[in-house]
Amino acid sequence: MQICGHGNVRERLHRIASLSVMPQSFLFSGPRRLGKFLVALEFARALNGSSEEVEYAGEHDILVIGRTDNVSTDASKASALLSVEDIRKAEVFLSRFPIAGRYRILIIDNAERLTISAENALLKLLEEPNSTSLIILITPLPGRLLSTVRSRLFECVFSPVSAEDIRVFFPNIMIPEFFLSLGLPGLIASVANDPANFDEQKKLLQKLFQLSRLKWSERVMLAEALARTPAETLDILEAWIVGLVRQQNKSPSFSIAFAEFIEAAVETTDRIARGEGNPRSLLEKLFTRA
Repeated sequence: MQICGHGNVRERLHRIASLSVMPQSFLFSGPRRLGKFLVALEFARALNGSSEEVEYAGEHDILVIGRTDNVSTDASKASALLSVEDIRKAEVFLSRFPIAGRYRILIIDNAERLTISAENALLKLLEEPNSTSLIILITPLPGRLLSTVRSRLFECVFSPVSAEDIRVFFPNIMIPEFFLSLGLPGLIASVANDPANFDEQKKLLQKLFQLSRLKWSERVMLAEALARTPAETLDILEAWIVGLVRQQNKSPSFSIAFAEFIEAAVETTDRIARGEGNPRSLLEKLFTRA
């Protein structure tokens, strides 16, 4: 499995995997499109001494829940919550002895979508793990998790990858430097996987970064376009937020109002991820502040 960047995190996990006694619950946090899920799979396979492809459905000793595609046009699917029933099924999986490896490993992607009841059920698994179970939560919004859950997780924070590392990893992809500077390998990978779709994402991102110069009618049209594919919109919004934060960090002269706008963008993205309200209405409200 090839992974772009995150050498420090991966080396840290490699050292942890070699320990005789190690944490049994992890939190992988950081923006979307960084490759957190790939690192989680790499770590899981390393723990169990396997490099083979593993089925998401729980075949062998790894179970993945919460993983969704990025092209869903169904808002309910894009923001589907992870229920207590999902955790109960995972509990049954973890209770069984590993088939081939050291551990039975549960990976919860998009963990911010766990309901309160599901988190409370998960908390019991975290408090009383059996010796052959390991749990990895992945989320771009760690603040959404209950503090009691988060306090029991060994957190690995993922940061954007350097433009140079991305350029080396994708030597044959021609793309403007600006998009490389966002540090999101998953975004660049989409150029190769679906060039037409990336062109559309690129246009939407460019409009977002030019938001303050758009007429109100253009902002409404942008909100409508983004609302068509909620799951994909989350990726686009988070890439935009990463870019806004980088702009702020590079230019101390940015105003308090700009920082407050970034906070509002984060909150809007969070609400769309949770399925709270109409995505178009939420985006239109945000765009009035630009």
